[in-house]
Amino acid sequence: MSIRVMLDTNAVVALVKARSPALEDYVRGRVACISVVTEAEVLYGLARRPVGVALRRVIEGLLATVEILPWDSACAAAYGSLRAQLETLGKPLAPMDLLIAAHALATRCPLVTADRAFTQVSGLSVIEWSAGGVTVLTERPAGRARTKRTWKRVTPRDVHEAVVHAQTPVRKAKSKAR
Repeated sequence: MSIRVMLDTNAVVALVKARSPALEDYVRGRVACISVVTEAEVLYGLARRPVGVALRRVIEGLLATVEILPWDSACAAAYGSLRAQLETLGKPLAPMDLLIAAHALATRCPLVTADRAFTQVSGLSVIEWSAGGVTVLTERPAGRARTKRTWKRVTPRDVHEAVVHAQTPVRKAKSKAR
């Protein structure tokens, strides 16, 4: 079974422009998907700034082959809860990032991104890429106190554990009556 990961817009752009061989290696052998929100951002970029024919073909080819996940009611529910939570904490995300984070949470996909702002989203598994490599950021599940973030070089087992962790439902502890 291949592990499905959701690519943030910056990861899609990096793949299209061949900016990170480490990201290309990481995505190879995995099922990559994007949010329909990411598709919209990429298409906006094409409409806003004309690009060469070759680059346009690469982008269109990627959009034709990658799984594009639709926005549904589960995503909308995740968005509402996440936006309220982050605003309460005083840590709002940019509007499109908030939509992508909610989509990744609703679909239980680890998010591959270069944007560390996503690390403030409780319960979201974040896989950070950079020109130098790919790193798994292991988060504690939503509802538990987060004491520390752990960074390490990514291995296939790390990715598998991150996916399993993201798919594990969180149980609330019962309060003791005194």
